[in-house]
Amino acid sequence: MLNRKLAVGFFILMPCLVLVFLPIYSVVSGYLNPSIEHVERARNHLPNSKLLQIGFGFGSYSCVNEECDYSNAYDQRQFISVSSASKIVTIRRSYEGEWTESVEETNLKLWLSLLAIYTLVILGLGFSLRELNRV
Repeated sequence: MLNRKLAVGFFILMPCLVLVFLPIYSVVSGYLNPSIEHVERARNHLPNSKLLQIGFGFGSYSCVNEECDYSNAYDQRQFISVSSASKIVTIRRSYEGEWTESVEETNLKLWLSLLAIYTLVILGLGFSLRELNRV
């Protein structure tokens, strides 16, 4: 049977830590490894503002017997304006070089769902640290 410390650490602490550090990694990655093409296209939707990269995504490809399928390969970045976070701009480049741009307005539903997720994360971190200290 699983040790209680291992179960709490693996099933509660690790997912909470991932949810805490993934946005931090996304912002730092935007500063350390910016994609100039993505930034220039995002500036078309958010002119005269400082951009903050808040998300990223990469598609993968598969190879079977030296035949590679690149149809799911892409590079995606999400940006917001630092001064006003009312729009989220998603810029996506496919393997073939096609660009897709979309703008999503932030609303109360999005902010409440983020608040709920991070409330659960904070409660999970507090619970797991208390349990790990007690055991």
